[in-house]
Amino acid sequence: MSFDFSTASDAIANPLSYFSDRGEDYEKYRPIYPSAAIDTILLGLGSPIQVVAADVGAGTGIGARLLADRGVQVVAIEPNEEMRTAATPHERVEFVAGTAEQIPLKNASVDLVTSFQAFHPIWSVEMQRICIR
Repeated sequence: MSFDFSTASDAIANPLSYFSDRGEDYEKYRPIYPSAAIDTILLGLGSPIQVVAADVGAGTGIGARLLADRGVQVVAIEPNEEMRTAATPHERVEFVAGTAEQIPLKNASVDLVTSFQAFHPIWSVEMQRICIR
């Protein structure tokens, strides 16, 4: 099922800028995930301090920071500049501009790919390309 942006009350031509002017509210009101969910995501990956993750559609980095709090080094991929700017900094999270269709990382460069609360469900060949198998 796809979403028709033209029927939305605040419809825009470019869905990548959908959350422009909403970054601070997104950071403030978006829910976080329970500790058990993060435990499950990291299950079987070994010591978190040895894990490199890409969080695609990271928004303000809420999920990325939860991983980083466990010791994971996270590259937060987010196309919207305002969302990246509104993010709370974390020493183990690096924000970069990019999309699920064009992830600016090398082949097989991460151990884990996440997409916590991206606006739309995403899974791309790019995600497969960057993940160590």
